[in-house]
Order: sequence, then C-alpha cells, then structure tokens
Amino acid sequence: MLIKVQFLKGDKPHGREYTYRSSSPIKVGDKVQINSVAKGIVTAVDVPEEEVAAFADKVKSIVRQVKDVKAIVKNWSLYASGDNGFTAPELLHYHLQGNVYGRQGFNDGDPINTSRIVGVEDMGDHKEIVTRTGSRYLVYPQDVDPDAEKEYPGYYDRLKIREN
Repeated sequence: MLIKVQFLKGDKPHGREYTYRSSSPIKVGDKVQINSVAKGIVTAVDVPEEEVAAFADKVKSIVRQVKDVKAIVKNWSLYASGDNGFTAPELLHYHLQGNVYGRQGFNDGDPINTSRIVGVEDMGDHKEIVTRTGSRYLVYPQDVDPDAEKEYPGYYDRLKIREN
C-alpha cells in the first residue's frame, strides 16, 4: 500500500508530504518510523500508483508503525540547565529526572535525565511532560522525589512549566 507521510519535528508535522510504501495496515494519523532516526505522521492512505509512476522504483518503505508508549517517572524532580549564575530565570531550560518505568531501551527503575521540557499537560490525576525530542513521560503526585517535596511543598501542584 502507498501512503503519504509528513515528517515530525518534535511531535508536530513539518514540511511537505512524501510517499512511502507500507506492508502493514496503516491509517491516517498513525505515527511511523521513516528511517533509523526520522518519524512521521500518515496524512493519506491508498495513494494511487499513478501518482508515483514516474519514480515508483525510488519509493522507499517505512520501517514500522510507532506505538506511543508513555513511560512513567517515579522519584521525580526537575532541574534547570543553562544557569551560570547570571541567567535570567525565563531563559532557563527545565529537565525531568528520576527513575523511568516502561521506556524502551531502559530497565525499569533506571535513572533518567530528559531533554528540555517543552510542555506540561494536565491529565487530571497526573501530568504528561513533553520533551524537546518528542518523548512523553507521565508523572504522578505520589511519585515526587521526597527531598524535592520537603524543600518545595506542593511540588506536583507547582509544576506549570512554560514552553521553551
């Protein structure tokens, strides 16, 4: 099946559409691994062969469909980067640190320091932290690092990071 895919920059579609082959069933809105590093979002399926007739031999296949599995971080807290003692607070970049569970490439409980936080979404009983690389982590109030909570009471409720 031929599909059209738009590359993802972070977690947002970027640029024009490209045509790829898929050997598995894919639907519009699915995320796909385009090559070893790039991901994309499917914008059209069942693209007619006539659209690619002139370059059909050059159409590449997607690597696989990407399943969004969100990791949970326990014993978590935030830290700021870019602070040399003279950095304005609004220029600091915040990162999540703690022990990760359910993340591919990590053992449950491994320590993690994420890339820069670009968004925090309130999901009701937990928050979803989005990083610059597009990774998503779930954090719960009961999993705050006890030292962070002691130093800054209400740590979870204070988690309102602005976009960087």
